[in-house]
Amino acid sequence: MKLTEARDYLAGIIAGDFGWFGLAKADGTMERALCLYRRRKAAGGGGAVGGAEGYGVLPLTLLIRAGLNGSEADDLAQSVVDSLPDGPVNVAGAKAFISRRQRQPNALGTDKRGVYEFSADFDLYYERGIADGISG
Repeated sequence: MKLTEARDYLAGIIAGDFGWFGLAKADGTMERALCLYRRRKAAGGGGAVGGAEGYGVLPLTLLIRAGLNGSEADDLAQSVVDSLPDGPVNVAGAKAFISRRQRQPNALGTDKRGVYEFSADFDLYYERGIADGISG
């Protein structure tokens, strides 16, 4: 599964008013923005789940730039994490599910402009074949 497919899915379900949702590089000029990164390893080591015909794992980190007001930023970041579904979903035509690594966002502090930043780590498990461009 491509990072862009995961981002497009998440953009459709995440609560909040964000002016930008990027990939692998945050927009430091915006007070409210999201950016999706691929982590190096999934919980449990990554790779296929259920064998070669099973599920693949996309380990992800979501950076949440949530504004200048600390209390509002904390609430907004929590709403983003709460937006992640607990059950089965369909991502880019593939059966998938999200395994959240935590129920609360990680507070990262503020950037040089005073924008509060948070992160959330999760793993996206997806059905291999369809999401990898393999039919059959």
